[in-house]
Amino acid sequence: MNKPKKSGLGQALNRLAQRIRGAALTRELAARLGAFYLRMVWWTTRWTFEGQDRRDALLATGAGFVISVWHGRLFMLPCLKPRDRRIYGMISDNRDGEIIARLVGFFDVDAVRGSTADPRKRDKAKGGGGAFRECLPLLKAGHLVGITPDGPRGPRMRAQHGVAAISAVAGASVLPIGISSTRGKMLRNWDRFLIPYPFGRGAIVYGAPLTAPPANDAEAVEAHRLAIEAATTAATRRADEICGRETPDPANEIRA
Repeated sequence: MNKPKKSGLGQALNRLAQRIRGAALTRELAARLGAFYLRMVWWTTRWTFEGQDRRDALLATGAGFVISVWHGRLFMLPCLKPRDRRIYGMISDNRDGEIIARLVGFFDVDAVRGSTADPRKRDKAKGGGGAFRECLPLLKAGHLVGITPDGPRGPRMRAQHGVAAISAVAGASVLPIGISSTRGKMLRNWDRFLIPYPFGRGAIVYGAPLTAPPANDAEAVEAHRLAIEAATTAATRRADEICGRETPDPANEIRA
């Protein structure tokens, strides 16, 4: 089936996006504007926090842990960085990822570049193996690593194997987080990405931490993956419930 042709405006916007991704100066400008907007949303939103005692108890142990949030809800995640802990975000190793890496840098979040490969494009490496290896010593050193288990291409709200494997090999717990807002635009892309607007109400929900299983027990690691998926979805649904927003259903296949 042939793809529908984009309108003149759609083609122009696509060309503009390609130019932004292709020029270092415009990527820097995009990152700065994004950071400014993120701070504005954070400071003008009335946030409700739920389960924060769970996060605080995990931080008090001094151990490193994995933060799990769905790709469609990662927008506000840099604002949740604890002041006294280093946090690293696993970010795709491409031009879009470079903008995101620069943006989160304004919030003292470091980037680990790499992601799992798109199953439809097995010939294109994404640096996931290197990112996996880089995360292990960070977690063992007591740092935090933020991962979107369904990123970078889905299926939406379906945890891939990597997050459970990293947790198991590093012996690091996983903290699921749900983020929502009463005001915002939910895009009609694969992850239903939510862009919160300023001057609304928002919710941050921390789920119960999930303890890492033995790395040499394949069945336990798979059960851990399913638990991460269920807990991250439950935290997201709860955040949406607080904000009166409908949660998208998980998808079973990769879509553009």
